[in-house]
Amino acid sequence: GSRHPSSATSRPQPSSPHLAMKSATFALAALAGRALASGADSPIGKVLSMLSELQGKIVAEGEAEQKEFAALSEWCEDRARNLAHEIETGKSEVESLKATIDEQASNIASLTTRVEEL
Repeated sequence: GSRHPSSATSRPQPSSPHLAMKSATFALAALAGRALASGADSPIGKVLSMLSELQGKIVAEGEAEQKEFAALSEWCEDRARNLAHEIETGKSEVESLKATIDEQASNIASLTTRVEEL
């Protein structure tokens, strides 16, 4: 399908499980009082247990993604610095080589003139 123009230039963002966790925590808190009154073997207690497990999984996945994102970001920043340095080095080499070429062209012209005089 077609892509939105800004999607090509947007930077990847780390996933934030905190918003999902806030709503899940609110739901857990609302159900907790009822579950305590009706026992852990009740359907509500089972749902709370499942939500708690899911919350743990989501938090763990979010932390893992955050670590991966941080590593990728660091790699990108290091690569950008290295490329910038390589570009500057290349520009310096171009200038140096142009000066050498000009100097050698002058030497060729001078030596050609001397050869013609002989």
